Amino acid sequence: MNESAITLYLMNSVKEVSLLLKHFQVNSSILFTYGGFGDLYLTTKDESSRNFTYGFKLAQNDDLKEFENNNTVEGKVMLEILINIIKKEDLNLPLFTSLYEIIYCNKEINLLNDLNNL
Repeated sequence: MNESAITLYLMNSVKEVSLLLKHFQVNSSILFTYGGFGDLYLTTKDESSRNFTYGFKLAQNDDLKEFENNNTVEGKVMLEILINIIKKEDLNLPLFTSLYEIIYCNKEINLLNDLNNL
């Protein structure tokens, strides 16, 4: 994925987390912490990140079973929780919904196209 696509993904992630925080009346300044933006940034840029590695393997159509058996992928676990919140609260978070559909529903990976339509 090129730098423009990574930046687009990161900015949309920040936007959707911000909307989620606002919906639940949580101070959005929490987003600008190591556990907020810092984690989102590392997920998009750091090859030692398990979330990054999982996404990279997914995009390469690698077998993910061995990786999942040997690693905790927090982002994958969080997506399952998040999709239930999105449905229950009737939220419009297209990036997170698309990621869920790719990982859990075997949606074809066309994330760049999906990002351009957000």
